[in-house]
Amino acid sequence: MTALMRACDNPTNKLLIICPHNVLQQWEHVIMANFSEITVLQFGKNKSAKAKNDLLLSETGYNVVIVNFEIVTKLFNLCDILNDSWTIIVDESHRIKGVGNKTKKSKEDPEKKVSGRVKVTESVLALGDYTPWKIILTATPTQSNFGGYIDYYAQLKFLGYVDLTYEQFKSRHCIITKTSIPGVPFPLPKIIGYKDTTEIDTILKLSCKYYESKFGDFEPQHNKIFIEKAPNFARMHREKVYQEIVLNNGARSRIAQKTMATGVVMGKDLYGKDYIYEDNTLKLDWVEDFLKDTNETVAIYYQYNVELDSLKALCKKLGKRVITINGKTKDAYHEINERDYDIMLGQYQAASQSLDGLQYKCHIMILFSMPESSILHTQSIGRINRDGQPHVPMYYYLIMNGTLDVSINEMIEQKIFFSEEVLEGMALTLKC
Repeated sequence: MTALMRACDNPTNKLLIICPHNVLQQWEHVIMANFSEITVLQFGKNKSAKAKNDLLLSETGYNVVIVNFEIVTKLFNLCDILNDSWTIIVDESHRIKGVGNKTKKSKEDPEKKVSGRVKVTESVLALGDYTPWKIILTATPTQSNFGGYIDYYAQLKFLGYVDLTYEQFKSRHCIITKTSIPGVPFPLPKIIGYKDTTEIDTILKLSCKYYESKFGDFEPQHNKIFIEKAPNFARMHREKVYQEIVLNNGARSRIAQKTMATGVVMGKDLYGKDYIYEDNTLKLDWVEDFLKDTNETVAIYYQYNVELDSLKALCKKLGKRVITINGKTKDAYHEINERDYDIMLGQYQAASQSLDGLQYKCHIMILFSMPESSILHTQSIGRINRDGQPHVPMYYYLIMNGTLDVSINEMIEQKIFFSEEVLEGMALTLKC
């Protein structure tokens, strides 16, 4: 919202937003809810890149275009509509980096500039040439060692603060050594530090709302991700039974409502046998998109085994190395500190206390299912926000609309105490 208000201050009347795929709908929702006079160009979920290109020129009367990073490389007609009457917002701008040695595309050759083979970074930088009105958003502008100034290059280049090529920037600011890698017949360059960074720090202090050259002093970032309600949730809640699953007491109803929000309902049938029903993959789809787009270590918190099974299957599909911290884990300290992993799957009770060391491996946490007590919530988020954390702690709360997730989020925001007993009472009175 802050970025949109800032964009309104510019002498422009149109807006291009470039963002991750999983927040496209979130941007559109915020705009439509707060700016009734603005019209967003509707692309449609299943339209091809060619169809979207045609819409850019054939449709009229829109003020805003929202696209994800991947498709922007194929929307060559953006070059025909962009000019200085547009503001461009790049959300999660740390994704534009790794420019390499490719030659800058000329403004007179838009077909070449944004062809499908051009990298996302180069496409975004090229689009930035069309207007001086640009805003970037990121809580983690760099994640590299020694202050990570190399990651700032593309972002500052996009904003117009840097007039150097990528190689000139490296030569001027990076201390590089050649390192031998097993299996590689020649040494590879490696950045081991930076030099003459005063001017970069000065630019960052002037252009960023929050910036300090010392990392780790920023406020934690709590991101609310609202997921549409599962199609059959209302029926399951209303009938207190879902197919063969019996939900005849408060605890079963609460658990079913929470696990349905994460995709699966597990319970007992009329004969007392275990029964599992898979209802939706809405939260899993978000997690899959997120994990595909990061090489960072991520902690994912869950509550029930049926959620753990879904997350394990997803991580296996993506080829992610996983450790699990739950009641069956014999040595959590060894798992966290001595194992190599991409994803930590943590069950709230087991992974919320006495879990020292996670802050050295991870600064990103996804709350796949919402916690079931305010105490567990406080303890869990503290795992990555403690002494020794070199990066900004990032939290992503997956909240399914129209479910207990929303009520839990409200209590967290208002600092209201809640427990399983409180949630059971709310589950019985939830209106669907």
